[in-house]
Amino acid sequence: MRYMRFVYILFFLLVVHAEADSQVLNPSGGGNATGSGGSAGFTIGQVILSSGTDEAKTISQGFQQPYEILVVGIRELTIEKLDCSLYPNPATDYIRLKVEAYEGGDLYYKLFDMGGLILINSRLEGNEVMIPMQSQKPGTYLLKLSDGKQDLKIFKIIKR
Repeated sequence: MRYMRFVYILFFLLVVHAEADSQVLNPSGGGNATGSGGSAGFTIGQVILSSGTDEAKTISQGFQQPYEILVVGIRELTIEKLDCSLYPNPATDYIRLKVEAYEGGDLYYKLFDMGGLILINSRLEGNEVMIPMQSQKPGTYLLKLSDGKQDLKIFKIIKR
């Protein structure tokens, strides 16, 4: 029984060790090459030495892990005029959202916790609203102001 337990533990350690080192690469060299037609990066690694019939040694394989960073899109906000304020921040019982000037349609606001849960979702009536915070736990919250189609402004609120 002891012998089998030792064999199982030894097998487990060998398998874990083989899995842990399976993606490790220690390249022997590399760099960047540029020319009139463009540029290329290269890494020399996973070298396989092979010999032909005439005992000449040749290097036959390398390793390159390419990656690309793509910017998918950046949306520009096209707001004619929006002047708003939120106070007091840090808040205790209420926060006051005041819109001084906005040339557009209806405005909506959403209060989120940091987990992304919507706590309040409402339409802004008039140019000022009192948002209750006394039932919220102390922490950090986000208030998004939107016109129904796009987010116009995001406030970070700290509740004490």
